[in-house]
Amino acid sequence: MIDRIRSWMEVLSRIMARVWLTFLYFTAIAPFGLIARLRAARRRPANPAWQPRKDSACHLEEARRQF
Repeated sequence: MIDRIRSWMEVLSRIMARVWLTFLYFTAIAPFGLIARLRAARRRPANPAWQPRKDSACHLEEARRQF
């Protein structure tokens, strides 16, 4: 009898833990993520952070001359 109650309580505790974690995620973590994503979308720089390469890829002889 006690084993049956204990196993039922384990199942119930797992379900309640998932419910609490889901509630925490949607009330505390997800809004901050959405706000941060929207703020970053508004402040996009005009120029990209990287620049395209102007010269061609390095040649094998140029790479050997380094050493």
